Amino acid sequence: MTKYTHIFLDLDNTIFDFTKSSKLAFTALLESYEISEAPDHYAVYKKINAEVWSDLERGLIDQRELKKRRFQLFFDHLQFEGDGYAANQRYLEFLVQYPAYIENAVSIVKKLSNDYTLVAATNGLTQVQYPRLSNQGLQKYFDAIIVSEEIKVAKPHRRFFDQCFAQSGDPEKSKVLMIGDSLYSDIQGGINYSIDTCWFNPTKNPNVLSEDPTYEIIKLEELFEIVQ
Repeated sequence: MTKYTHIFLDLDNTIFDFTKSSKLAFTALLESYEISEAPDHYAVYKKINAEVWSDLERGLIDQRELKKRRFQLFFDHLQFEGDGYAANQRYLEFLVQYPAYIENAVSIVKKLSNDYTLVAATNGLTQVQYPRLSNQGLQKYFDAIIVSEEIKVAKPHRRFFDQCFAQSGDPEKSKVLMIGDSLYSDIQGGINYSIDTCWFNPTKNPNVLSEDPTYEIIKLEELFEIVQ
């Protein structure tokens, strides 16, 4: 008998190579506005984006404000006249056009789905996550897909995990493993909910939490050693 019956999988930078897709989409966005891309532009945007997402995860802003603010602040930095919300919509369209996946992620999801109840647990945006799941036919391998924008609450909030449990048959907490790259939303969220956690940390970042994840891996393939 396997230790776990349910696996909650983060998507961005766990299944999807969001870093690669984001850079491609960002470059395409600037080109669409005829903005010459400087070496520091993406770094500036990335910092702004991280701060805005942090505000969302702490419940300080909603999804619509996130969609407006991140590019509006970037445009303000450039002193460029542009509509932040409209720019965000273009960016999301480009994200869908440039899907990228973590190495072996697609085959790993397919294999896990044979033995475990899989839940996609993402703070991403609806119009981006579903097309990218469909792109490789991944959607059918998940028993539930929980998108923060749809349920109006984001990881690490308990109500997000309540939805994950409710939509996957209310398993025992001891039978659930949360896997993701974010220490705050995925790992701290799982710890707060009293479920086991697995930190996907391919870049070997230091753990800045007061508690350790149950497991830490640098390659997704290592999951099979944990869950079997």
